[in-house]
Amino acid sequence: MLLKILNKIHRQLGPQTDLIMLLLLVAMFSVALPLSELIRSVSLGMLIPASLVALLLAWRLAAFRWLPGSLAWLIMIALGAEMITLWAANLEATLFWLVVNSSRLLWGIAAQRQFDPAELAHVQALLLELWQGLGILLARLFNWSANQMAGQPDFDPVAVVLVWGLAVWLVSAWAAWAIRRWQKPLVAMAPAAALLATVLAYHPRQAGYLIPITGVTLLLLALVNVSSLEERWETTGVDYSPTYKTEVAAIVIPVSIALLGLASFSPSISVWTVASRVQQWLAGPVEQIDPAMNALGLAAEPANRQDPALTRLLAPGLPRRHLLGSGPELQETVEMVVSVESGALPGRPYWRGLTYDIYTGHGWATSKTNRLDYDAGEAAVAAPDQLLVRVNVQSVENRQSILYSPGPPVTANHPYSLNWRGPEDAFAGTITARDYQVDALISQPASAAALNSGSEYPDYIFNRYLYLPKDTPDRVLALARNLTATAPTPFDRAAAIEEYLRRFPYSLKLPAPPRNRDMVDYFLFDLQQGYCDYYATAMVVLARAAGLPARLAVGYASGAFDDKTNRYI
Repeated sequence: MLLKILNKIHRQLGPQTDLIMLLLLVAMFSVALPLSELIRSVSLGMLIPASLVALLLAWRLAAFRWLPGSLAWLIMIALGAEMITLWAANLEATLFWLVVNSSRLLWGIAAQRQFDPAELAHVQALLLELWQGLGILLARLFNWSANQMAGQPDFDPVAVVLVWGLAVWLVSAWAAWAIRRWQKPLVAMAPAAALLATVLAYHPRQAGYLIPITGVTLLLLALVNVSSLEERWETTGVDYSPTYKTEVAAIVIPVSIALLGLASFSPSISVWTVASRVQQWLAGPVEQIDPAMNALGLAAEPANRQDPALTRLLAPGLPRRHLLGSGPELQETVEMVVSVESGALPGRPYWRGLTYDIYTGHGWATSKTNRLDYDAGEAAVAAPDQLLVRVNVQSVENRQSILYSPGPPVTANHPYSLNWRGPEDAFAGTITARDYQVDALISQPASAAALNSGSEYPDYIFNRYLYLPKDTPDRVLALARNLTATAPTPFDRAAAIEEYLRRFPYSLKLPAPPRNRDMVDYFLFDLQQGYCDYYATAMVVLARAAGLPARLAVGYASGAFDDKTNRYI
């Protein structure tokens, strides 16, 4: 069917118009490709179909000279918003089956003068699902927009897909409209080039992406001018040589290549210089990107890693004693014994030692840290809104000097150190004592508070704990978006991801993950079984892809509780 449609379009347009449409598609691809690589949650699989449909729709509407431009653009904007919204909310399948089942129901009523109650109930269920999904989507978009205007930007992947998807739709439609209706290639390509330049302003090293769209614009200038001349000559009866197109091409193509080469390598007019100037005008240094741009998916690179203390644990990769795919070290040997001195622990406490913030695609690393030393009894943090608990930790074998605690450590009864990434954000603590007492903070929000929690995160959390590598596979990002698109609150989105991951069986007998694969992609789509590090890593990555700040915590599970001694083993 698609081939028949394309063949019909080809017969109607002609070879010269085919070439213009091909150049327009190449231009939009040169815009969509860097957007999909540089903007979080935006995929090429969404942008290319949206761009193609927008080009064909605008080209067709521009041919109707009787159609006012305002009405034509109202139609294009409405259809574009509908298409991108359904894609972002993962509701296109729901709409498809709603149309199919509604048509079947109406056909039954028209042909047999009766309808199936079960079919009607199915249509009603699909309609309710579509209505609820769109309602949640619009509410998320409203909250996201309100946060931006209030100066409290947050990242919502659904909103990001809507904004950038609609932007690509509009610049594609404008390009086709301006060429077909006005025959002005520069006017047609200006919005697409401006959109691309804005994105590249935050990634100046990728400014080479400006070259293809510049080359296409030059070729369109020549091709549209030739088409305009031919149309004028035929209208006025001017005779012209059929070989002139070859002569024009022999001049235009080498000149275009020469201009592109000059723009690429000349220090005075290079595209890198242009991108750098635009970036300085829009945002200042890359390290100081406006949080609003992060909310649009233009996330900054994480801070450089360092390797001071805790060398073995700061090195990029997975935690050295929690290696994915190894398994044998996860044995039931006693590591430490913990008893509660004062305060109350939650029903199932964990003994945390490390937290990682940078996912590399193959493991975990931490941002730059600053080590601070504390005397025995000296407080490192103070948080009066949280509960304080004191535990005694007795290490069975003094293999390492990591400070373990059931929450953020406040103080210890021996000299200790903490490595900080920023305020209230510790990577790990160390202590030389084999047996020690540590005071820690326990957060136990009420269920209502958790359910109603918003997305007004502190800057250090927003800027650090949403980062994902640029080469994170599209299907991982799409899975996160699809799982959470119709979840109204952050809590609901986290719960949806957790519920999905619990479908995978637990196993310690696993092969090592391939070196050339993203670890989470391998776990979610190929391995589909694992143990704690797989689940935790996948949870963090999917959460970040869904706009939920998250980090990886490493330590020990609760262990076995001894009722006689009131100790955790």
